[in-house]
Amino acid sequence: MNANSLRAKLLSLLIVIQAPQVLANTGPEYLEFESEQSPISAAFFQYKLPFAEERHNKLHLRSYYFERDRDLAPDSQDWAGGGWFSVVTDYWDDRIKLGGTAYTSQKIYADDDKLDTGLLERGHNSFSGLSELYASLILGSTALQLGRYEINMPYINKSDTRMIPQTFEGASVTFNITPAWTVVSGVVSKIKPKNDSEFISLYEDANVDGDKNVKGIGSIYTGQNGSFAGLYYFDAPEFFDNTYLEVSKQYALGDSRSIQWGGQYTHQQAKGKKLGGDFSVDHFGTKVTWKSPAYSVSAAYTYYSETELLRSPWGSVPGYTSVMVKDFSRPGEHAGLIAMTWYLKAMGAPDIEANIKYVDGDTPDCGSQASPDQQETDITIQYKPAPEYLRGLSFRVRKAWVEQQHSCRGNDARDLEDIRLMLNYQLSF
Repeated sequence: MNANSLRAKLLSLLIVIQAPQVLANTGPEYLEFESEQSPISAAFFQYKLPFAEERHNKLHLRSYYFERDRDLAPDSQDWAGGGWFSVVTDYWDDRIKLGGTAYTSQKIYADDDKLDTGLLERGHNSFSGLSELYASLILGSTALQLGRYEINMPYINKSDTRMIPQTFEGASVTFNITPAWTVVSGVVSKIKPKNDSEFISLYEDANVDGDKNVKGIGSIYTGQNGSFAGLYYFDAPEFFDNTYLEVSKQYALGDSRSIQWGGQYTHQQAKGKKLGGDFSVDHFGTKVTWKSPAYSVSAAYTYYSETELLRSPWGSVPGYTSVMVKDFSRPGEHAGLIAMTWYLKAMGAPDIEANIKYVDGDTPDCGSQASPDQQETDITIQYKPAPEYLRGLSFRVRKAWVEQQHSCRGNDARDLEDIRLMLNYQLSF
């Protein structure tokens, strides 16, 4: 990075901080800050909800401004407001639960001369509708759910990176073998994308022929001190199957300090008619985080095999180096991440969290899988007001810079900058 580029970043950061987002463009919500959750543990946390003694109605209000400036390509800009209202009703001795969610994303401002951002429907249009309508049955340590609802598993997830999370149509069964061991199995038939009001087949959303149901099964075992091992597999007939494995171990250091290590592996393989082409892809990742009450520091590494591009048509990529704009999951890509989060509340300041991430991705410079090497720097600042009457309110500002270098193919590098401003307010009752 040259001196002029560094000065430009610092100047942009000062401008952002002076302004009073929330979610990553690609990476799921658990990757925004160095939280306790990981891709697989965040997924199974949702499946424990049917066993909770009480589920609340929720009103979630959101305002989101998104602007992307591209090098040698059209820019994007939108400002939307709206959110969603979720209702859960209990019947039959608290064993049967009926739920539904209505949502809206309304245009506040959009420049028709700029591209869509995904906050609104295509053409910068407002949209509204029902995203969830389901029934849950809880029998002892088993829960069944049927209808339209959120799923948050690796590669099939709500991808809550814009105004409205995406939801799915299907059925699932969750079984708690022990308090520490959970198994889930399900089938998914349709998806409502996050910038669309209609449910469509999974294969249509993936731009492949056919209309098949995707079947999945997964399990997680949670040990003491945040350690766990989890596995998730799904089968998309005549398209591909996907296996995701993740393990994590936490080492307590005393004085509320700890070291958390994680490892992840993905294997994807085309099958049957190979509707999406013939491919076989492997992904490896490892991550270590040092945590204290005031701050945490992380380092991660991921590698994706050179053969083909990883597929993730129905959700965010769960790679440890998947960040605000880029997934760093291209063929043959080696990526390293360093990140740091400051928790200012632990230092006696207001409840502010600040996070900075830097990822460097190296890909083949020449050959059939050549692509530009790239670097991404992300800065996120989040503020949650302290008063009890403002509980559930949060402000977030995010800034990202992506820089690329030309490969042997010539003029293929594309730099860009993102700025995202978000206000969230959630009420439970």
